[in-house]
Amino acid sequence: MTISAALASYGVTGFLSTTITSSEEDLLNAIDNVVDFQEKGFTPGAAVLGIHVEGPWIHPRYRGAMNESYITRPSLSQAKKLYDRAKGLLKIVTLAPELPGALDVIRYLSERHVIVSAGHTGAGFDQIAEAMQAGLTQITHCFNAMTGLHHREPGAVGAALYFDKLRTELIADNIHVHPHIANLLYRLKKQNLILISDCMRAGGMPNGVYSLGGQSVQVADGKATLPDGTLAGGLLTLNRAIKNMVESAFVPLEQAVSMASLAPAAVLGIDDRKGKLCPGYDADLTILNRNFEVLATWVGGRKVYDLKKCP
Repeated sequence: MTISAALASYGVTGFLSTTITSSEEDLLNAIDNVVDFQEKGFTPGAAVLGIHVEGPWIHPRYRGAMNESYITRPSLSQAKKLYDRAKGLLKIVTLAPELPGALDVIRYLSERHVIVSAGHTGAGFDQIAEAMQAGLTQITHCFNAMTGLHHREPGAVGAALYFDKLRTELIADNIHVHPHIANLLYRLKKQNLILISDCMRAGGMPNGVYSLGGQSVQVADGKATLPDGTLAGGLLTLNRAIKNMVESAFVPLEQAVSMASLAPAAVLGIDDRKGKLCPGYDADLTILNRNFEVLATWVGGRKVYDLKKCP
């Protein structure tokens, strides 16, 4: 309830509840909590559109801020358990497609219309291409926690740039990715570029020490890091992501807005009712001022945030 209300204050009308690499017990409990929340049928702010499971099927070398203790190989039996437990709410799974067993999991999930995204991965270009044949359709937070671009080995980043149909996420906080690279990614991906926040629980909170998957995270000066300096997710909000794309990456406003609305709606297959201001679409609306601050947010025609009424 708190997250839903807070996200509305940043202009978000719908979101995916996202897990991190953790024990199977904690992962299943998190899924149960989202299912229970949905079954109550009311959200105070942004609507929960589904679940994104990020890990535990990731490459240890590219774990980022994920807890290495809980990293496991892709398992078809575990994939079935997660899918059944989510009761139709499982929308995206991020995994490392080069791991043993990953292709079987990709096929299983994609056949059930779950988006499979490559992330926290040591996959090379050819392995991403092979995974696409199995049903992989997306790249999680491009450039971060994956094999980079090299002129003799294009890597996962090279695959993201090369394959037009491979949808690609971007954390546009000017920390995870330089704004000039964000502009390059936009020019190559166009409508298949998706702005995400990758925001951890410390988002919107003051500087201090917070927890992420049982690990201590230091938040200071707009950056969240583990004690060794590794970036630990983000503190970004989507209204600032749009602002950064326009003012730092020099992307046209209408395109930046589309990356945070229509593009993610298309990923989830709900762009026939969300992501546009058109007759017949859900009345989800956000009003920003010229500085990209959120003035008001509506979800399904109901005003869920009003800056004027904030204390």
